[in-house]
Amino acid sequence: MKRVLKKILKIIGIVVVILALAGGGFLGYMKWIFKPKTFEAFNLIPQNTIFVVETTDLSQAWTTISNSHIWKYLLQSEYFKDIDQNLQMLDKYLKENKMVASYLKNRKLLFSSHLTAPTTLDFLFVIDLQSTSILSGKLSSMLQLVPDLKIATRKFNETEIIELQMVSNPKMKIYLAAVENVLVGSFSDVLLEKSISESKNSHWQNNSRFQKTVVEAGEKKLFTFYFQYSQLNSFSKTFLTEENNVMSLLSTSLAYSVLTMNIEKEILSFKGITSLDSISSYIKVLARSKRSKMRAFEWLSSKTALYFSMCFENFNEFYKNLRDEYKTNDPKSLQELDGNIQLAESFLGINIQNDFFNWIGNEIAFVKLSPSAKTREIDVVAAIHSNNLSDAKTGLEKIMTQIRKRSPVKFETVKYKNFDINYLEIKGFFRVFLGKMFDNLEKPFFTYIEDYVVFSNSMEVVKQLVDDYLNGKTLSHSKEFSNFKDNFENKSNLTLFIQMPQIYQHLYFYSNAEKRVSVQKNKELILSFARLGFQLSSENSEQFRTTFLAEHDTNSLIDSELEKIENETSDELFNYEYDSLKFKVPLTLAELEKNGAYKVYFPDSAKVKFEGNISNNKLNGLWRGFYENGNVMSTVIYKDGKADGEAFFYYDANPSVKKAVVKFKDDKIIGQYQEFHPNGAQKAKIEYDDAQMHGDAEFYYPSGRIKMQGEYKNGKKHSKWKIFDENGELISKEKWKKGEKKN
Repeated sequence: MKRVLKKILKIIGIVVVILALAGGGFLGYMKWIFKPKTFEAFNLIPQNTIFVVETTDLSQAWTTISNSHIWKYLLQSEYFKDIDQNLQMLDKYLKENKMVASYLKNRKLLFSSHLTAPTTLDFLFVIDLQSTSILSGKLSSMLQLVPDLKIATRKFNETEIIELQMVSNPKMKIYLAAVENVLVGSFSDVLLEKSISESKNSHWQNNSRFQKTVVEAGEKKLFTFYFQYSQLNSFSKTFLTEENNVMSLLSTSLAYSVLTMNIEKEILSFKGITSLDSISSYIKVLARSKRSKMRAFEWLSSKTALYFSMCFENFNEFYKNLRDEYKTNDPKSLQELDGNIQLAESFLGINIQNDFFNWIGNEIAFVKLSPSAKTREIDVVAAIHSNNLSDAKTGLEKIMTQIRKRSPVKFETVKYKNFDINYLEIKGFFRVFLGKMFDNLEKPFFTYIEDYVVFSNSMEVVKQLVDDYLNGKTLSHSKEFSNFKDNFENKSNLTLFIQMPQIYQHLYFYSNAEKRVSVQKNKELILSFARLGFQLSSENSEQFRTTFLAEHDTNSLIDSELEKIENETSDELFNYEYDSLKFKVPLTLAELEKNGAYKVYFPDSAKVKFEGNISNNKLNGLWRGFYENGNVMSTVIYKDGKADGEAFFYYDANPSVKKAVVKFKDDKIIGQYQEFHPNGAQKAKIEYDDAQMHGDAEFYYPSGRIKMQGEYKNGKKHSKWKIFDENGELISKEKWKKGEKKN
């Protein structure tokens, strides 16, 4: 990004120098002699552009950008210091040359981006100089007067291309050409040649879909932003670590966006119109559907990196419209869809309409969480709103029953903190009717949270959602997210939210070594735009009203680091494992009848797994648990079958080091709970009351230094909390009340 900004500033600087030379009287004189030309500058934008930024007043645009809070923040950072010097020199030059600044008024500038290689972005600038066609013959000779430039010229399609090389920096080259009244330039000679070659085709003027979108968007403001979705999938690969199904769907479903661009304090906003592609798709059908409220954010984890929401007033109506669309424009897809459904129904003996479709409510959401040590890059979540949770459970239970009859693999429902986690062991079930976006949901696990059925290809992800929901770590409890969401409409057809700190974790966690270095270098910039939001609301059957917002938050980097410390602290603890009593000895009623000393062995092994005493048909006294290698895993005292007394848990790799010391009373944790790092240092001390965290809590780094301290009340953070870095320096003070952070 730093290199890109340098390029942009260098382009602007050279353009200003050219205009300064021309503006010294020569251009003013030429206006009297030569009539204005009408060559449309947009025709010089190659067809493969990703986006174009247009301004109709270069002088005012520069003032607006350079005075914005966002730009000033970027230039204050250590990373952008040398860019700041270039900016100040340029700003000073413009202020001292009033004639140049005056000439920049009412001049159209187009700035476009293009992929010149699979992961290489380059840029083209196009300036409409109106009546200055004389530049096409005089440009190279005028540039001879500019210091620090080595100039070479050549012909391409009868147009002179000028190659400028910086004497002080030979690697810095820029290529210019004058096409009638338009000045065009780039750092890529290939891109400039493409611009000249395609200019005679008048592609954008003859593109009826694009022109209609421009007209519908209405009056242009200081900045207009054009986006071409056919390039989105390729563009996304320059910053994502894998092909993203959401990007693929948008790329094939939408055509163009024409948006008014504004910089307002800490928000970069784009609002306007998006047109649809002619290809049949879910999004095309959404344009004909009534808008509805998205709700999944109310319970989704605050660790959500990407939340893609499709909403409709009635799913069955949406699905009928989808079939009609396929029937009219894509009969092959309809045939494939019907064939897949018939195959699933025949194989399982179910009715997709009755057992699945009828209970789907108003939202289907695709979600990715920030990565953890237990998750994978391919882990995804599909959250389906239910209009009747009882019907959903009945329908899914019927499907599972039919699958069990046909599968040799028996999966028992897992009970996790009073949530049942089930397993839908059927390959490609979701793709039957939800398409490629849900490809990774092969044989998903699922549970129920509020009135949603939550599917994921990872049990760990389901558990994480449950944990964060129970602990109040949700998007709805994040004031930052809630305030950002309030900038969007309550009812929409499609909404996409991206939380940059969480996406940054994906970029870093799953990047290769080379890309990881680049990601880390750009960390400050990536995280400074804390949240991105994109929303489509149906305007008519061919267009969406569109909003795209990027929120700049200077505290995002600090907040991200603090959240990382807090999440690591809680995620690394074992207290939930002991609270759920997973360590207890699982004996059958028949085994409990064998009073006296008793041993439990590992399956198909002579190695002891548990040993202790049974009396009165219940576990009593001291019971030891062992790892399969023979190391002691735990020592727990039981009274009438319940954990009662002080229990000790040990690491497998280092049996002399305690993992935790826990006091139980009637199977409930009481008193001070303690955990230790593998090196023996204190890890945590937490007060418990009646199986809930209640009282003082302290957490430590493996070095023994304090990491975090505060207080819990009824299992939730309460009162003052302090967070320290590994050097013992206080980095944050927070105020909590009943599990919610206060400002």
